[in-house]
Parts: sequence; structure tokens; C-alpha cells
Amino acid sequence: MAQDQERCIPPHVADAITAHVGDNDLMNGPELRTLEKLWEAFFEQQLKPFAERGEMKVTWNYANDVRRYFQDISDECLFDLFKRKKVAIKKTGSGLSWELSW
Repeated sequence: MAQDQERCIPPHVADAITAHVGDNDLMNGPELRTLEKLWEAFFEQQLKPFAERGEMKVTWNYANDVRRYFQDISDECLFDLFKRKKVAIKKTGSGLSWELSW
């Protein structure tokens, strides 16, 4: 992340930070806000209708149903996001489907 901040942090300082703490792949503020907007759309359009009917679990096709909302987000980030939102993920069918429960 320090390398990406060259406009704000002088290059020699960014290099020193990277040398001291290593690469930092944590999301920054704008990235986190984007992720929250993606979550809001997914929640409103996919999870909320099931929850309103009293369902606590649903299985979706990973590529068609989940990835449609989170196209450029890594699986690791998705797992972290769902965990923070208290939604458990269980991969089924060789990972082709995800069972989500809350």
C-alpha cells in the first residue's frame, strides 16, 4: 500500500515503510466503502428476501449468483466480509455452490 501512496508519501518514505513492515494489502477507505456498497446491493436483493420469509439458509451458484455482485473481490475478502456480517459460508459441490446461513 505504501507504494500506491506515492502522491501523498514521498517515495523514499514509502520504501522505508515497506522495508520495515512489508507489503500491506489491507483495503483503504475508498475500497472499504465500495465493498460496503456491493454488500448492500447483495443483501437487499439476495439475502433480505429470504430472511423476511424466515429462512436462515440458502444455497447459491457461486459463479452466477455470488460473483455477479462481487466481481473483482477475492474469495479471501469475501469470506472476511461475510464473517463480519455474521453470514457463514459453506462451499458445496466442489465449491461450485455456496451455502450461506445467518
